[in-house]
Amino acid sequence: METITLGELVKRVQRSRQNAPRAVHSVRADYLGIILSNEEYYTERIDDVLTVHRSLETRELVGCTLKGVSQLLKRINTLCITDAEFELRYLLLGLPSDVDEPCYRELAQKDFRVSRHLLEDSLQCAE
Repeated sequence: METITLGELVKRVQRSRQNAPRAVHSVRADYLGIILSNEEYYTERIDDVLTVHRSLETRELVGCTLKGVSQLLKRINTLCITDAEFELRYLLLGLPSDVDEPCYRELAQKDFRVSRHLLEDSLQCAE
């Protein structure tokens, strides 16, 4: 395991924030994280599935983290995700129909696009 100083860790985090837009997917942790802006942001936990990231300056939605991505993919027809990119709103179709949280509607209105390649392992598990 690599040992780094606190200063080096801070530099790495600062560099990573300069690479927006970006998406991170973990099969093991079963989540998808998306950041669309290099702005500083804060996180707001909505429920067990959704955490949103909002700009510190404008409070506008600049990203999100979705947990349980494999279950969302199982609930939707993954055959509709055939393009190289797909809109995140399609993944939200896997939510239970009784979810009535304004943040989900706000997220569905955003044009967040995700690479199919990024979710390839979870797509295979869902089929």
